[in-house]
Amino acid sequence: MTFQRKITGPGAAAAKYDVLTAITVMGLHGAPGYQASMMRLAAMLTARYNWARNEVSIGQVELSRLWSVNERTVKREMKRLTASGLLICCRPGVRGRVGAYRLDVEELCRQSRPFWPSVGTDFADRMEALCLQTGQAVAPAAASAPEQAEGSSESAETEPPANSGEWGQVQRLLRAQDPARYSAWFSKLDYQGCDGGGRVLLRAPSDFVGQYIETHLSKSLLAATSTVFGRARQIRIGGPDRA
Repeated sequence: MTFQRKITGPGAAAAKYDVLTAITVMGLHGAPGYQASMMRLAAMLTARYNWARNEVSIGQVELSRLWSVNERTVKREMKRLTASGLLICCRPGVRGRVGAYRLDVEELCRQSRPFWPSVGTDFADRMEALCLQTGQAVAPAAASAPEQAEGSSESAETEPPANSGEWGQVQRLLRAQDPARYSAWFSKLDYQGCDGGGRVLLRAPSDFVGQYIETHLSKSLLAATSTVFGRARQIRIGGPDRA
């Protein structure tokens, strides 16, 4: 878990608006399901986030009312948001105790960075400053990586893909193009084969990961797949709750 200083003090109000803007703009550039996830995250932060304690503690019943969904959907959504890295579970809800979650500003900056220019250069500058103020040193999206162990000299390095065959070639190509992006997203995909229509079937560990790749990284994935398989292919990414 990465330590983060709280967003408090002078300028905190504006910084909180920028955080919410980053979430909503990121959602607006995604597929409908991703948009709903980001809208729910923004609503929860706006209504219940305790910025002084840097956490949100809210029960499933209350969240179901806030989001106008049932409790089962609340469980799925919180699982997606934690799987995405945007939320960190700092106290699980057990035996009637309400769980607590923290917004990972570093991960938010990493995922939303490609969309900052859509808001404006002033917004991008403020987000860069926010990353520094909250103790984050976020590299550009093309070079960003999951959290490294302190003292690691090989930023964004991952073990070579273990898969053989055509999918192994796709993985090695994606890794060579961008080791950080491969480690964060493409390495999580499992190859399921091809269907009768020639579609490449993949499986993601969570619906959020599959949704994010389809929305933001599908061009890179399709290009690498087409290079290896010899012609343009459609790609289908399944997941725990995706057919």
